[in-house]
Amino acid sequence: MIFFVQGIPFLHCITRDIGYRNTIAVPSGLKAVIVKFITKVVQSYHSRGFTVSAIHGDNEFDCAKDEFTDIVFDIIAQNGHVPEVERSMGTMKEES
Repeated sequence: MIFFVQGIPFLHCITRDIGYRNTIAVPSGLKAVIVKFITKVVQSYHSRGFTVSAIHGDNEFDCAKDEFTDIVFDIIAQNGHVPEVERSMGTMKEES
């Protein structure tokens, strides 16, 4: 999910099973940043013995699905939401 803080876009994800959050600023080139971000997240899980089998995301993630042939992308409809990300965003707002 992409969210904005004072006009600066950030990419955010959270795992369903262990609740680990990742956030990164999106400077430019949305597809390249999303692919880099997903690659980094997947590598961090693999290095700890986890396997990433699916990514549930909004339509911003659709551009990256062809880059990861071994991961199933579940792209939510345009006005849909990924519940875990929405709750995580609420938690981050409460903590700030």
